Amino acid sequence: MVRDTFPKATVLSIWACWLLLVLPRMIVPPLLPLIEKDLGLSHGDAALLMSVYMFPYALMQLPAGSLSDRFGKKYFIILSVFGTCLATILMAFAKTFDSLLALRVICGLTAGMLYAPSTAYVVQSAEGKDLGLALGVVFTGGHFSNIMISILVKSLPVEACGWRSFFLLSAIPGAIFAPFLLLLLRGEKVELRTSREDLDVESFWRGLKNLQLALLLLHNFVSSLSGWSLVTFLPTFYVLERGFTVSEASFLMMIYYLTSVFSSLLSGIAMNMLGFRAPGLIATATMCIISYAIPLSRSWSITILVFVLWGLFGGLSWTAYNALLSELAPRGFQGTFLGIYNLMGFLSGTIGPVIFGRIADIAGFEAFFTLSLLFYVVSLGLSIIIMRIPHTLS
Repeated sequence: MVRDTFPKATVLSIWACWLLLVLPRMIVPPLLPLIEKDLGLSHGDAALLMSVYMFPYALMQLPAGSLSDRFGKKYFIILSVFGTCLATILMAFAKTFDSLLALRVICGLTAGMLYAPSTAYVVQSAEGKDLGLALGVVFTGGHFSNIMISILVKSLPVEACGWRSFFLLSAIPGAIFAPFLLLLLRGEKVELRTSREDLDVESFWRGLKNLQLALLLLHNFVSSLSGWSLVTFLPTFYVLERGFTVSEASFLMMIYYLTSVFSSLLSGIAMNMLGFRAPGLIATATMCIISYAIPLSRSWSITILVFVLWGLFGGLSWTAYNALLSELAPRGFQGTFLGIYNLMGFLSGTIGPVIFGRIADIAGFEAFFTLSLLFYVVSLGLSIIIMRIPHTLS
């Protein structure tokens, strides 16, 4: 039962932000086969639609986190949702691939303003044992968004409607909702930090030297190299290599996204029961199995089972590691370190799909999945080390 102190309005508002931000972000992967065909692109070239989003998104993490610590978080959150959706709407009218890439860069820049301010906003609003549940609920927003994308692509005749129309469908709701956040996000206490103590650079560098923090950052970087590449190219793999239709490939991704909703909630529960670090170990071990099993699974029943396991357990680390990082970060630098953490993941999202796309072009998808497994094995080793380090605060 949710206690009276649970910040329901804040959690629901930020949840909606993630729902409406991820729609225009992740509408691209299921459309890649059609975009490649229409524009005559290779896998590596098409991957740029994800990479040029990820790189500016990653660059925005540190300034967005640091500036929101100083000046407040609400306006960063609003600008993030509105700017991303507006740029995506314009993509529907872009005439060239270069124009699509330019607008996708703008999407990444504005979207990068959401994670650190919104997560810190929730952390400050929730108390004690409410934190795991609050973060767990908030992070389901992106999963529900991906479910909506899968249903949308499966339900509507993509080939007949054209891939451009799906940019409009994914972005218009967020552009309409964003201004209402001015009323929904209230009660934040903004303190302009100017004292020497508040701007203590020594505390910041001490946080960076904390071994647990450093390993969390490295883990997110390494695991995301595979994670973003799998999400980007699995629809293409099933369409081109297994002969699935775009609708069938979207159905598989819908299974993953649907079950991953429960993963975020399970992560919050597991964090309260097992601590901050055990969920990360479980998640990374699961992803090693998934990377090995996907290219071997040929029957529908086994493939569906693999996607269910991926959804349920593959994302257990996200909520727990966010909470652990928030606790370890030096006082006054929560948003900053959350920004650095997300920066690591989206730097991987920038280079991972391009590298994996080129590998698929040159050596095929068998090499693609072998490389994915290798990175997850390294991530598993990092999870084991994080698990064994005594829990100490900065």
